[in-house]
Amino acid sequence: MRLPDKIAMFKWMVKALFYGVLAALFIYALLNVKRPDQSTVIDKTITYTTTATKTYTIPLNITPSPEEVVESISDYVTVPEGGLDWKLLAQTKSIPYSFADEEGREMHGVKPEFPSGLQKLDGREITMQGYMFPLNAEENQSLFLFGPFPVSCPYHYHVGPALVMEARGQDAVKFSYEAVTLTGTLELVPRDDAYNVFYRLHDVKVKP
Repeated sequence: MRLPDKIAMFKWMVKALFYGVLAALFIYALLNVKRPDQSTVIDKTITYTTTATKTYTIPLNITPSPEEVVESISDYVTVPEGGLDWKLLAQTKSIPYSFADEEGREMHGVKPEFPSGLQKLDGREITMQGYMFPLNAEENQSLFLFGPFPVSCPYHYHVGPALVMEARGQDAVKFSYEAVTLTGTLELVPRDDAYNVFYRLHDVKVKP
């Protein structure tokens, strides 16, 4: 193998490893960190004192509200002709619940309450545009996460399971940093104790 080819391969491996680690961190945060209430997030202030010894406190709201997250979806993806809008999925409510694992320990999770407009799509083929979140360091992905925000977008750290889809394909899909349009069969998941997954998209294919 020529030296330029070796260098190109090394660069690709480093990039793939980086995004693999990033995806793993995203999944860990999604499954293990509860999204705090807006009232508890805003706990940061800037305080300064003037020469007149008067103190000012300026609140810093650095966490977007759920409404801001949903409204920003259209800045990153479009709704394909005849396709499904992520804003419909965003209407799914997260219901907390508790259960005992195999060792009798109390565990906590969330399960979905799907809007009526989404329930009728269960088991049907849908089309959606979004971004891939790779789960391994390979160029082609047969199992990955799919969402309305790119990895580089700060909003994706604040979305809950209502805006994350598990995508599975019989044929591997080539990873892309750009938004892709996928078709597949939608499965609404009423309860998933392991990962709190709300949706699965089966037999995914990239639509040209």
